[in-house]
Amino acid sequence: MEDPSNSHEVMTSGSIQINVERMMGGTGGPGGQATHGGTGGTGGHGHGARIIDRAQNVIIHNHSDANQILDTALEAKLEKWLDAPDPKEKQSRFCGLENRSPCTWLFDDTRFILWRNNSGELLWIEGASGTGKTIVSSMIIEQLFKDQASHNNIDSTAVAYFYFDFTDLGRQSVENALRRLVLQLSHQSPVPYATLVQHYNSCKGQTVPTYLELLIILEKLLRTLGRTYLVLDALDECKTEDQDRVVDLIHKISGWSDIQLHVLVTSQPRDVFEKTFLSLKKLSRIRIQADTASDDIRLYISNELVSKSELQIWKPEWGQITNYITQKSAGMFRLAYCLLEQLKECVRLYDLQEALDSLPDNLHDLYARSLRSIPKKHLSDVQRLLHWLVFSEWPLTLAELEDTIAFDFSNSEHYAFDPHRRPKRGIFVKWLSGLVSIESAWQKSILDSDGFYRGECTVSLAHSSVQDYLLLDQEKHPSSCNSCPIHVTEEAAHRLMTQICVCYLLHFADHPLNPETFANYPLAMYAARNWRHHLLRCHDQTAFLNLTTQLLEVGSGQYTALNQLSWGPYPDWSDTVYAPLHLCAVLGYIEGVRFLLDGGADVNAMSRCLSVFHRSHMHNTALQAASANGHLAIVRLLLEKGADVNAGDRSATALQLASRHGHIEIIRLLLENRADVNAKGEEGTAMQLASKNGHLEIVHLLLEKGADIHTMGDDSALLFASKGGHFEIVQLLLKNGADITAMDKRNHTALQWASWHGHLETARLLVEKGADINVVGGNGTALQLASKEGHIKVVHFLLEEGADVNAMSERDYSALQEASAKGHLEVVCLLLEKGAEVNATNERNYSALQLASWYGHLDCVRLLLENGANINVSNGDTPLQLASEEGRLEIVKLLLEVGADVNAQAGRYGTAWQSASWGHHTDIANLLLEHGAIPVGETTSWEEWLTSFSDYDSESDEE
Repeated sequence: MEDPSNSHEVMTSGSIQINVERMMGGTGGPGGQATHGGTGGTGGHGHGARIIDRAQNVIIHNHSDANQILDTALEAKLEKWLDAPDPKEKQSRFCGLENRSPCTWLFDDTRFILWRNNSGELLWIEGASGTGKTIVSSMIIEQLFKDQASHNNIDSTAVAYFYFDFTDLGRQSVENALRRLVLQLSHQSPVPYATLVQHYNSCKGQTVPTYLELLIILEKLLRTLGRTYLVLDALDECKTEDQDRVVDLIHKISGWSDIQLHVLVTSQPRDVFEKTFLSLKKLSRIRIQADTASDDIRLYISNELVSKSELQIWKPEWGQITNYITQKSAGMFRLAYCLLEQLKECVRLYDLQEALDSLPDNLHDLYARSLRSIPKKHLSDVQRLLHWLVFSEWPLTLAELEDTIAFDFSNSEHYAFDPHRRPKRGIFVKWLSGLVSIESAWQKSILDSDGFYRGECTVSLAHSSVQDYLLLDQEKHPSSCNSCPIHVTEEAAHRLMTQICVCYLLHFADHPLNPETFANYPLAMYAARNWRHHLLRCHDQTAFLNLTTQLLEVGSGQYTALNQLSWGPYPDWSDTVYAPLHLCAVLGYIEGVRFLLDGGADVNAMSRCLSVFHRSHMHNTALQAASANGHLAIVRLLLEKGADVNAGDRSATALQLASRHGHIEIIRLLLENRADVNAKGEEGTAMQLASKNGHLEIVHLLLEKGADIHTMGDDSALLFASKGGHFEIVQLLLKNGADITAMDKRNHTALQWASWHGHLETARLLVEKGADINVVGGNGTALQLASKEGHIKVVHFLLEEGADVNAMSERDYSALQEASAKGHLEVVCLLLEKGAEVNATNERNYSALQLASWYGHLDCVRLLLENGANINVSNGDTPLQLASEEGRLEIVKLLLEVGADVNAQAGRYGTAWQSASWGHHTDIANLLLEHGAIPVGETTSWEEWLTSFSDYDSESDEE
């Protein structure tokens, strides 16, 4: 930790320091122009920039007045980094529903009450599709936030939640759910975002945490919080390949029995959940049966009848309607909703009675009825649309969907896109009424001024039960399938979507795409980004070879469009064109690679290519591209065709790229083909990259093949593994002779890195193997680094092993000063117990008390004073002056109570009163006056002094 006036931390939380060259405006007053531009804040005329000129940093401390600034400074950066879907919009939407179920049956249930009050038990709410589980989740989440807000100490309770959603791939990922949970909990942490910031800094924001790393972060966060509630809705809607991982997640977090954790999940009945959840020691299960929420459904129907204008004419029959639909819906809110919709078309009492008598008693029959009502001549188009709605890679807009059927489908080998075949805007929404939902974009109405649906509205299936119905296995459910005129299958969907995407792009052969025409082709971005996704999921990829080879013609309008649209969120209208061979290698399209090689493509040509993983441009070979992206079959084919296994520019060879990303089978293949196991790239050797990213099996393999573990670049393999806390890799490297004393360019050892990042077991192993516990590196000893980050267990271990509690870093900070500056109370207490010198100062004359006062850590200030800290230390600013300047009112009160000299002359501003004046803290300035502070010159109040200072400042600016 450096002095407040000279900090250079990248990004920290608790006391967050954001490096800037100048602060524009700073703490200047409204209307006053700050010295270096920009409008100032409250209470003066631009002095903020003058203060910042001295500090060259903005320092925001962890106290209530700065929370909003802290959140703003960090949230945007961390949100962008983790890129996790935000469930707030969905929660808000459900909370805004007029006729939500009150869920009295749940809130009065003993099992729910016990879960709410006692930690450690998983509550599983299980129900068939349509029984209102997501509504239930939204009610629970809303109630938990109300409970949190009603507590005197909001920090004592934390709430985090996630909605899995079958309509959005991003919301079907367990990793995305974990990312969102850690963001939510970080915001509620006593030191907001500290754990995430530590991880961000360790990777410089270049990689996102893996699933296992996210679990570690989650556990760390939970241990900093009090009672914590996690709600995960619709586990069955996570993607199929993630269902094993989601049960693993629930199993792991349910095992953290020493944490005050309350976990609630909802799902449809699934064998995978049944098997895992029933094996848990503590499980409570609530099944939503037909009669579970019957009272809520009756209330819901009654409210709907009152609110729906189309049903007002049937007021005398409301009782009969309520009884019929309550009985027919059998506990399913979704069915009750759909049945009510069926009654809207009734205009006569006879129609109503006939409709009530013929209402289906299950969703499948209801959906079949809707599909049978579609005119036969439109069924083919509707079937195509439903394939898209079930299997599209992202939620599609109305305009995108309409372009998927704007084709001449007469030639089965080549669908021809024809803009004139677009349907009338929104017509198919009427065809699929009850089966799809349409949502507005950017808070606009779904209808334009002419009454037509807006093209940018998003269309999705109305409910997961619709998708379940469309995907029914015809052999298992013959009666339901026979009654439906439309069937959807995955293979048919991907074949259809592949051909439509490729043929849409081929349209640009004769109609070049450019910034002026781009808006006329709403499906273009989807087609360019996802044609290969659908193609690779077709059983017979060769069937599309004729189309795809046309797409890959260099110099053609379609290939230019493909390059412009394939990679970023927005079109790239530059002249950048990637070689087709490299493009196919990155995408994993082996038939394309084979075709291009057979056609004479240079297997070793270098091309500017874009990494799918890092979205970064590199000049490399097709072999490097395929190796980085894990396409084993393509790597094998390229090697058979003579690819240079060790080719690569200064960035990385194929072996290094495969090692970084963990593709062990590709590594085996490359080594069999004489890849240089010790080649060095910009990021290091294959061994260093595998160690850094925690790939244990690959480290084993590379060692067997003679990899050098002593190679140094920025770090050795041991340093990388220690930094990441990869215990087994550290163990393996030490067993194979890794140098435990090796240092990186900033003179950090493996032990220092492990301690800095809180990896206790790794630190213990390194000490057992002889690591020097007191070696001083660029940022301090292992003890100082662990103290700085608040890793109490590591600090305790190091002290037990003989770490020098009073050692000073190269920057002249002790462990106590590091911990005090960051507000780690437990660490400060432990260090004092172990003999830390409470009044030691660094080369800039700051003691632990001064740092704690500056950064606003009241409990640390109190503890240091109780242990003999010098309250009037005057080498530099006194503690009272530092607290006064930064607006630490409670600390100022404490320091005055225990005898701080209110008029001590020291530091940058003179007295504590002058420091408060500089910071524009009126409450503190007046408090100091009440305690005998002598104001500057002859003025007797804050306002008078500020006026005189402002006049002086204006005169200075004029000069």
